[in-house]
Order: sequence, then C-alpha cells, then structure tokens
Amino acid sequence: MHPAYLETRCIARDGLDDWPEHLSFRGGLLNYWEGACAVTGIALPALLRASHAKPWAECATDAERLNIYNGFLLCAHLDALFDRGLLTFTDSGTGLLSPEISEKTRTSLNLNGPILLRWCSPHHVPFLQFHRQQVAQFQIPPV
Repeated sequence: MHPAYLETRCIARDGLDDWPEHLSFRGGLLNYWEGACAVTGIALPALLRASHAKPWAECATDAERLNIYNGFLLCAHLDALFDRGLLTFTDSGTGLLSPEISEKTRTSLNLNGPILLRWCSPHHVPFLQFHRQQVAQFQIPPV
C-alpha cells in the first residue's frame, strides 16, 4: 500500500483532520524513538503508531498535543491496548496490563514477560500520570 493511503487511514481512525500537525507529531516520535517501537524496538514504520498518553481532545493547547513527551511510538497491538486504557506505564516506564487481558491473549501477543519502555524521561511523567488516572480502564496497584 502507498504510505499516503496508510497515513490517511491513520488520520481517519484518530479523527484528525490536520495533516501537518499529526505528521509532525509522528515525525517527532519517529525521531525521538529512533524509528522503533518504544517497547519492542521493532523498526517497521508500517506497524508503528504515534500514541498520545494524554489524548488529543484532552490537551489544552496545540503545544501539549504535539509535545513528544506526550507520546510513544508503539506497535499497532500495543497502541490499541494503550489507547483503550488496557495498557499503561509507571513513571519509570514499566508496563501495567489490565487484568481483563487473559493469559492466553498475553501469550498470543507475546506480553507474558515484563513490558518496559526502552527509556523514559522525567518529561514523560506528567503525561503518564494523566494516562494512569484518566485513561486506564483498570485499578492501578499502589506503588
């Protein structure tokens, strides 16, 4: 498939109409995460999604929407889990999966081991906290 077609599908899925802003966010994440998934290290752009920790609609400003620390470059299956609040991360970048995700599903998705961000900046923390408090669809265990 042509890359522009894939990008159009991504924009339509996310409900975004502004190509340049979305592409600059994705471009910034591709650069920040060195072209690879923030968790798996998979470097196949067709499988990678620009995921917001604090959802686009919840951001107060365009600067917040486009802030690379409000985003993670994730493989499609991790993006789907993160976007729907079934996966979140601690302030140190350790993944937390919803108990709704069965062991069979975890195994099928290769998520039975630790889920770790390859790195995590202190600048990610406020966005991760928002994600845990407002987006996650499960009770987060106390740290």
